Amino acid sequence: MVSGRLTLIPSIDVTTESFGYLYGFLLGDGHIRTNRNYVEFDNTDSSIIESLKTALGQLELKYKTYKKAHNITALCVYSKLFVAFLFSVKLEAINKKGFLDGFYDAEGHVVNRINSCGNFQRWYGITNTKRELLIFYQNLLISFGIESKLYNVRRSSTVYPQPLFRVCIQKKDAVAKFGKLLNHNERGD
Repeated sequence: MVSGRLTLIPSIDVTTESFGYLYGFLLGDGHIRTNRNYVEFDNTDSSIIESLKTALGQLELKYKTYKKAHNITALCVYSKLFVAFLFSVKLEAINKKGFLDGFYDAEGHVVNRINSCGNFQRWYGITNTKRELLIFYQNLLISFGIESKLYNVRRSSTVYPQPLFRVCIQKKDAVAKFGKLLNHNERGD
């Protein structure tokens, strides 16, 4: 018997782009609070918050919006069943494009610069402390024909106990494919 109120969740198809997006974002910048039975998605970028709201709406998940310090907006789904469901999800079953987009929105950045020859260059980086997760991300990129490299950005130390890794998408054709796949050219990234 379960005590307390249960918020029912709709039947969720993990192969949808919306779920892939939420799950990718969750693994990057989300939090699962098992002791309080909720899932939280945080960000300061209003366009990313809108993307999260859209994905939650498409999955028919109810959420509450909170403002936190440092201009952070939090979207919280209060549901013991949703929390339990998330722990049962197999990463390999999730929609690839949705996952790439959600994880990039959580952990990615774009660099636009003029190189020493005066030519414009763009590259994408996705940074995280979990090397295995970035290798999974790289494998998803490969499935779309996008080449990338994995770098160890920071080694463990007494100041930073966890190493930091970055997947970089730098070659011109790979940058173009990644931008097109995730609609980053239209979003202004």
